[in-house]
Amino acid sequence: MVINNAPPHLPHLAAVISDLNPMEHVWDQLKQRLDDCTPTPSDLAELHVTLVEEWNTLPQNNIMGLGKSMRHHC
Repeated sequence: MVINNAPPHLPHLAAVISDLNPMEHVWDQLKQRLDDCTPTPSDLAELHVTLVEEWNTLPQNNIMGLGKSMRHHC
């Protein structure tokens, strides 16, 4: 029974959608690596260099595994 015209409330929907996006997991890995950097980049130029270095050291097998896992979710 619908009491009002409000759309159904799905609080868990955001978590489900982010689980279906493997790039979110890659960004999480990259953010964790940036959080662990010592010293922390002090300006945009250092941040750019650090991001590129960390991106290049992300394990490709993890990234490929995330992409392959999508076949199981779709």
